[in-house]
Amino acid sequence: MNLKAKLLLFVVLLVANIGSESAIAAKSFPVGVHENTPQLTLNQHNDLLAIIDSHLPAWQADSDSAYFDILRYWNAPMQQGSIPHYFWWLVIALLLGFVSAVLFSLLMWRRIVEKNISLWQTQQNLNLILDSVDAHIFIKDMQQRYQYVNQNMCKFSGREQHEIIGQTDSFLYTEATCQKLRENDRRVLEEGERVVKEEINMLHGADSAQTFLTVKLPLRREDGTIYSLCGISTNMTDYLEIQKQLRRLALYDGLTGLANRYSLLEHLKKQLIDSRDARQDGALLIVDLDAFKTLNDTLGHRVGDLLLKSVAERLQAYASEQNLVARLGADEFALVRHIPTSSRAEVIATAQWFADRLLEDFVLPFTLDRMQYIASVTIGIALFSDAEGEAKQLLQKAEIALYRAKASGRNSVCFFDPLMQQQIQRRSQLERWLREAIIQEQLELYVQPQVSSDQQYVGMEALLRWNHPEEGFIAPADFIPIAEASGLIYPLGDWVLRKACQILAEWAVTPGMEKLRLSVNISTRQFRHQRFVEYIDSCIEEFAVDPDYLELEVTESLLIEDIELVIERMNALRKRGLRFSLDDFGTGYASLSYLKLLPFNKLKIDQSFVQDVLTNMNDEAIVSTIITLGQSLDLVVVAEGVETIEQAMLLERYGCHVYQGYYFGKPAPVVEWQQRISGS
Repeated sequence: MNLKAKLLLFVVLLVANIGSESAIAAKSFPVGVHENTPQLTLNQHNDLLAIIDSHLPAWQADSDSAYFDILRYWNAPMQQGSIPHYFWWLVIALLLGFVSAVLFSLLMWRRIVEKNISLWQTQQNLNLILDSVDAHIFIKDMQQRYQYVNQNMCKFSGREQHEIIGQTDSFLYTEATCQKLRENDRRVLEEGERVVKEEINMLHGADSAQTFLTVKLPLRREDGTIYSLCGISTNMTDYLEIQKQLRRLALYDGLTGLANRYSLLEHLKKQLIDSRDARQDGALLIVDLDAFKTLNDTLGHRVGDLLLKSVAERLQAYASEQNLVARLGADEFALVRHIPTSSRAEVIATAQWFADRLLEDFVLPFTLDRMQYIASVTIGIALFSDAEGEAKQLLQKAEIALYRAKASGRNSVCFFDPLMQQQIQRRSQLERWLREAIIQEQLELYVQPQVSSDQQYVGMEALLRWNHPEEGFIAPADFIPIAEASGLIYPLGDWVLRKACQILAEWAVTPGMEKLRLSVNISTRQFRHQRFVEYIDSCIEEFAVDPDYLELEVTESLLIEDIELVIERMNALRKRGLRFSLDDFGTGYASLSYLKLLPFNKLKIDQSFVQDVLTNMNDEAIVSTIITLGQSLDLVVVAEGVETIEQAMLLERYGCHVYQGYYFGKPAPVVEWQQRISGS
């Protein structure tokens, strides 16, 4: 039904029920009708009413007409208790708010739990840290009662933590200790000082006091007022005892109880000053036991220690305030003898007399483990006047004298000789020059050929030469030992290896030289250096040389010590292609069994055997044996020092087919041999 029809019926209904105007007025109009239909009043639009009247009977006769629909609508009772739609939205909003509040509460509860766990873990970690610190950590209140102690303090006192909390120091320590602790605590709590002090604390019932280094500082509130103190005490008892022992070890020999080298030097410094001021003299005697190593090796170190103690006791008879007895180490002892005279002759005579007395005393046997043992000694003497006021110089000169005495025979006495000092100075000068020569590249590599029996060049040996600007040529026998002793052998050896690789790189493109191997002497110290293999790799890589043409010559001394390292390192280099030669064979003491274990390619007979091979039957037998040994091990045997054709022929007859010596060519600069062989 459209709006107009409904409106028409509505009007009819109004007319038909005019008497019930008040009831109709109480009804609410449908939204659409109320808003869009103009209001009707009585006695208006009579023509319209007439039309309605004409249709009204038909509508009233039909129960399904719109007339009855309208009547049913307006006469229906109003629904009681209907809920507005906004109420449901409000309920939904409240439910959402409740759920949000619950979720927020759960989130807050979870965060609180996490914070509590974190705080608990932090507290546990803090307790673990405080209990792990090797110190006593405690907190005291203003009445000096303990509020906290860590486990270290509990262990020290033998009390549980709950027993100590709330107690004062008198609960743990003796009254004398408490008095000192109270004074230190008062300075912190009342005056706000930070106290750092050594405290000696004695527990009740303890046998001895303990020494602590204690730091006490005030704990303050936000307004700056002090509410307690915190203390950290480190037990220094063991440390101080160790310090005493270390000081004793630093000044005295642990075995004999005599003064050690440090104490000796300090005593000499004072004696040299006093002697110079008094214009007097004195002597330093170094006493060395003869054959002490043999005693140790045969009877054992225990007996050796007994002898050292017995010697110390015998020498202490000569000790006094000015005459010190010391042990320098191993089997060396020192005696400082003050001689109240300025006459050098009298000083020498007195020192000699004193040394003779020592020699006589050592004629008397020592009783070692129920056996009698006579120990002779060798003595070196230096006078105070030889030292120029330097204690170390005096000791050095006495040791030089001792070495000269030992060289001349045991059970003897030798005074320092200025000639000895000249030799020492010469050695020091050579060392300084050698250091400069390495830096300034004053050194040069010469080469000497190795020739086969068919007159073919099969290799070259690199030989180091030093042409000093002032001294001229300095022999390797003079400077190589100095390089070994001073450690200069490392940079020197590195220079030789690098130079050898550079030479091989040049030979590789030089006709007649490309097949020659170059052998380089390697010292024992150089070979054992931890970067030795790495440095060889870098040199080979830098100059791109074939490792097969680089040969390393080592001596038997390399095989005497740490053979496992030698085998490992030689095998590693052999895998890289390098070759090895055993130089000066027969002069060392290495086991022949090592020759089977090590990857040697060549065996060189020392020239000392070749030199007299024609005239000495023993040398001839040694040479033939070495050649036979080399052949049995499939090694190339090279004879060094061949100077005549007769030597070469004899060696060839025994089976040696490679020679090196002046007969075949002297060492010369690389360029000279290169020109001679290649013709360029």
